[in-house]
Amino acid sequence: MGPDSRANEALWERIRESLAREGYQRSVGQCRRKWKELKWQFRKEREARREARESAPQGHFPPDYYARMATLMRRVARPAAPRRQRSD
Repeated sequence: MGPDSRANEALWERIRESLAREGYQRSVGQCRRKWKELKWQFRKEREARREARESAPQGHFPPDYYARMATLMRRVARPAAPRRQRSD
C-alpha cells in the first residue's frame, strides 16, 4: 500500500467515524463504494445535460443532489498534470 492509499484509508476511517456519531453504522468499504457510486451518477447526469442542453425542456431541473455534488467535485478535483515543454 502506497502513501496515498494510507492517507485515503485514514480519510475514509474519519468519514466512517463521523457517520457512526450520527447513528449510521457503515464500513470504510461501504463509504468508499457509496462515494464512487455518487460520482458515477453525477458524471452520468452531467454528461446527459451537456448532450441535451439545447433540447431540454424549460422546466427540467436536476436531481436534488446535483448542485451539492457539483460543488464537492470542484473541491476534490485533482489539479491537471503540468504540461510538458516541447523541445523543438
